[in-house]
Parts: sequence; C-alpha cells; structure tokens
Amino acid sequence: MAMPRRTRPPLLVLALIAVLPLAAACGGEGGDGGSSSDAEEGSAGATGQPVAHELLGIVTQPAAGGTVDTTPTAIDDRLSLLRYAATFRENGRAGGLLADDLVALAEANPAGPGRALAAAVVRVGCLAPEEVDVALVAGEVRVSAPPPPDNVTCVVAETSVAVIDLPADLLPIDPGPTRTADGSGS
Repeated sequence: MAMPRRTRPPLLVLALIAVLPLAAACGGEGGDGGSSSDAEEGSAGATGQPVAHELLGIVTQPAAGGTVDTTPTAIDDRLSLLRYAATFRENGRAGGLLADDLVALAEANPAGPGRALAAAVVRVGCLAPEEVDVALVAGEVRVSAPPPPDNVTCVVAETSVAVIDLPADLLPIDPGPTRTADGSGS
C-alpha cells in the first residue's frame, strides 16, 4: 500500500524571496551595503602620513547597521567606550552583539601610558577586513580598510569596527559629541 504524499510549502523558494533583496544590497556595484562604502572613503594610508598604531582587533557582526566613518572615536575611558558601544545597541540584537564584543575587546586591551584607544566603523558590506590603514590627513587621524575584492557577493551586510591603540596626543582631548553608528552626532 502506497503512503500518501505530503505536500510542503516550498521553503527554499520562500527563503530565496526573503534573501534576494538583501543580496542585492550587498553587491559590489554601488549598493548601500556593498564595497562602495569603503571605496568612497578611500584608503587613509594612501593620502596621508602613516601613523604608528596597534590594531587590537576588528569586531564584525552581520546586520548590525552603521556607516563607514574614517574619523575614529576616542574610547580611552569606560564612559566613552560604553557611549560609543551604545550607538550600535540602537540597531537591535545584532547591534547589541557587536557592542558587547567591542566592549570586551577594548576592556581586555587597556591603553598604556601616553597611548589611547579609538574605534571606527571601517566597513559595512561583505567580508570583514583583516587590516586597517591609519594616517594623519590634514592634521587629523583617519582610519580605513582596504576595499574588498570586486567579485564578492554577500547575503547580509556585515559591520566591521576596528579598535586601535595609538599615541594619545593624536586624538583630540575633548572628542566632542559621540557619533552614532549612522554617522550623526548625539
């Protein structure tokens, strides 16, 4: 006796319908989440004087929001670190996970005498960078990541935040209002 055949919703088709708009946003040809956000900023090291620094790590989380910003934010005390991390918490659970990882990385690597920690969103798109360029451009520190390969396609844009240790005298004493993950002031 043959078993009756059960029909199921075409889950693969539904999944593809849900994912395709996200994949289009991550393409390398100009979408908000693609590699163009890195290319627009350019490489800090290519146009300025290189700055001696230590890359403590790059924290990356899919769908955490944010906008590439080459101006680093000083996170050299607990309050400034928590204030900066809070800007990602506004972006839901993924932003909260990125914020937790950022705080853990910074707290595990305190700056030494004459040094300061700073953070910058260096990529929103595909593939987390493995390195960053840090340079002095027109008297200001700039942090950037090399662009990802052109042939990369992703399903969900990843936000990558670099945490660097650099000479304290290169950062402003009063960093001003903390920038939010989307680049606006608070």
